[in-house]
Amino acid sequence: MPVNCVTCNKSRGNLNKTNWQRHVESCKKKIKKTEINTPSLPITRPIFSIQNYFSKKRKIDELDSGVNVDHSYDDHQSSGVDLADTNVKKNIPGRLFRALTNFYCDDDQSSGIDLAGTNVKENILDDSGTGISSLDPKQYVGLNSLTPEEKILILSRGPFQPQKHELVNLSYPQEHGHRFTAEHYYRVLPDGDRIQRKWLSFSVSNGRLYCLYCMFFGKNVQKSWTIDGFHAWQRIKDIGSHEKTEGHINASIVVKLKLLAIPVLPQIYEHKRKQIAENREIVNTLIEITLFLGKHSLPFRGHRENWEDRLRGNFKDLTVLISKFSPSLAIYVDRLKSRGRSEINFLSWQRQNQLIHSIATCLKTTIQNEIKKSKYFSVSIDTTFDASRREQLAFIIRYVCYNDHVPVPVIRERLLSLKESSSTSGKHLFLIFQDICSENALDWKLFLVGQSYDGASNMKGEYEGLQALIKQENPSAIYTWCYAHRLNLVVVQVCKSSVDAVDTFGILEDLYSFISSSKKRVAFFENHQKKRNPQERVRRLKRVETTRWSSFSNALKTVLITFDDIIQNLENIKKTEKSDFKVRCRANGLVDFLLTERFILTALIFTKIFNILDPITKTFQSPDIDLLGAITSLQVVKKDLKN
Repeated sequence: MPVNCVTCNKSRGNLNKTNWQRHVESCKKKIKKTEINTPSLPITRPIFSIQNYFSKKRKIDELDSGVNVDHSYDDHQSSGVDLADTNVKKNIPGRLFRALTNFYCDDDQSSGIDLAGTNVKENILDDSGTGISSLDPKQYVGLNSLTPEEKILILSRGPFQPQKHELVNLSYPQEHGHRFTAEHYYRVLPDGDRIQRKWLSFSVSNGRLYCLYCMFFGKNVQKSWTIDGFHAWQRIKDIGSHEKTEGHINASIVVKLKLLAIPVLPQIYEHKRKQIAENREIVNTLIEITLFLGKHSLPFRGHRENWEDRLRGNFKDLTVLISKFSPSLAIYVDRLKSRGRSEINFLSWQRQNQLIHSIATCLKTTIQNEIKKSKYFSVSIDTTFDASRREQLAFIIRYVCYNDHVPVPVIRERLLSLKESSSTSGKHLFLIFQDICSENALDWKLFLVGQSYDGASNMKGEYEGLQALIKQENPSAIYTWCYAHRLNLVVVQVCKSSVDAVDTFGILEDLYSFISSSKKRVAFFENHQKKRNPQERVRRLKRVETTRWSSFSNALKTVLITFDDIIQNLENIKKTEKSDFKVRCRANGLVDFLLTERFILTALIFTKIFNILDPITKTFQSPDIDLLGAITSLQVVKKDLKN
């Protein structure tokens, strides 16, 4: 490739290195003389900026080498890092990317010296990359908050080595008759070649030299090169001695390795970004599985959960099912099967518990924020046995939710906690009440305005009941005996108040036991319904329980709807089971009672009563009912019952 002179565009031809260097220096002197002798260009103090500095530095290096360089070729392309690539922008952290962009892509605009900066670190890493604060090495002294990436960024900009005519006083500092010169920016090899000392930077503010390599990555280094700054110009050869020390050599090796790693950073960040995206997709899928199982009250784990087992529990089996439609989850499951414990396991029972706990915490936090916004609330507490025969206390909170998306406030009822209670005394329940309020940051002494329980003595007791203990601390917490519970007690007592009512509901209970005790009788009862009314759904007899009056209503309605089928079933039992005198006698007794006017009249009367009371029962159990609405509904029901 032919080499041309930058100044006169003369071809090098057969000139040797010495003659060619002499020609280049001669052209440089001609340019300087022309600039000085030109009257139209007055000598002014140059405006100092990092763009001007690096552009001039690049031009001088080209003149020294005598190579004609195409300036249209961007610096960032020669570095091997395409900073215009969108993937690189995504993968390199924001501040580091902006700074690397400023280094690799110079701007033609310049700015004056900025001496008004107050935050040193912000000025050093300024996006514009201009100003003395981002160049002067003295600004880095004692700045321990710089990260390794930021240190490499500063070193990537290159050393700060201004020429004499670029300084404020147009000369280098002088001490004891000795002066620093720009020749010391370079190291002269025995063969005459010059190598730039990239570790050496000149401070404009105090006129001293600093070693950035030792300042950032050196150990056991000389204080004069990292803190105070070198200024012994009478011993100018100490510059060469310093770069031969062990500490400087080790620091230089570290810097070179880190600078070579800059092109690899985009690949590292890209790999990390992909891994994070895959993990997020997997965890989001597992969260949806957890929500699905919780919403349907399904168990998570099985008896055996190894990959070779046919059934591995609902959680793992759902994960395997969804992995058929999710490539990232499928790859993760296959990797988990092959690597085993060496792979991070998101499907273990510990991770399942963490998912459940995280979702529960999120729900609780949402409820707590709504309560804080609402400020005032009321509580409802009740206890019951679970399937394992343990007493469980349900803590329900009621408040008005002010949602920004909904203009009208909404009444909320939330199950905030479920606690096991070994004792149901008023004092023990009060301690559990305090613990739940403390766990959920509820200031019940100030903002609790209502409490609603059943009529048990441990709840409504005047002295030792839960409501009395709460009122001692907060008199504003008005106690209300649950209207639905009171209505239930009234209707149950009504059903027991007359002999006809007792006999009627007693026969319904006996009828349920008689037919349900035999599969053959149940099958005949259901088949007869299908033959008589094929378009209607098949009904089964209901049991009359004594705890809820709604069971009385459901049992009576079922018998009246399927009355013909019941009579036909009993007649069939009398014919087919003749040998069993107990069964035949019992069937005869049921048929005789069901066909009496006494039963028919009692059943029709209670049907009218239940038709009036059913709507108000559902109203009392709705979450958006208030005290005024409950009283109004009761007055309407009383009027209907009298009529």
